[in-house]
Amino acid sequence: MFDSVLIIYIVLFTAYFIIHSLTASLWFKNWCFSLWPNLKLTYRLWFNILSSILLVPLIILLVIYPGEMLWQWTGWQAVFVNILAISAAIGFYFSLSDYNMTEFWGINIFSGQINKNLPKEQFYIGRFHLYVRHPWYFFLLIILWTRDMTTYQFLTAVLISLYLIIGSYLEEQKMISYFGEIYRIYQQKVAGLIPLPWKFLTREEADRLLEK
Repeated sequence: MFDSVLIIYIVLFTAYFIIHSLTASLWFKNWCFSLWPNLKLTYRLWFNILSSILLVPLIILLVIYPGEMLWQWTGWQAVFVNILAISAAIGFYFSLSDYNMTEFWGINIFSGQINKNLPKEQFYIGRFHLYVRHPWYFFLLIILWTRDMTTYQFLTAVLISLYLIIGSYLEEQKMISYFGEIYRIYQQKVAGLIPLPWKFLTREEADRLLEK
């Protein structure tokens, strides 16, 4: 049973990651737009709907087959990791203000905020982006690895972590294609997934970079 469930886990997660990366890629979106030009206005919404639906079987599988307990935080360690997780959740919540969430979810088509001319995006450095290029990924990694771990939860954490590493690379290739040299400079100045004390920008340095 363990081996068969393990294979199903890996296949489903791999399929999800491939589909998610494919549908998020520029070339796939441009291919879709060449066939259905009006899809530009609703692509983000359909992308999020598809991503959410594909997550359902993964969540169900994890609930049904959690696996055997590998480790469980207790005592002061449990207090410490839970403080870390709560701090990450709070950080994630406050980081939402650095994004246009109606545009992120694609629901701006219902609010009248959508711009049909689709102007070129402007590069923006939010408060958390001063210290790490992918704050959401960083917060998610903390939450993932501060939980009690069963065998399949551990496998899930490993697969998601690998995907965040690969996904951050693919995402940054898109950012370079959008913003060019300014993003390359930003990459050199700020850490990627985990903040480093020697790689960050002050608000003044970030503002000067945005003026270039």
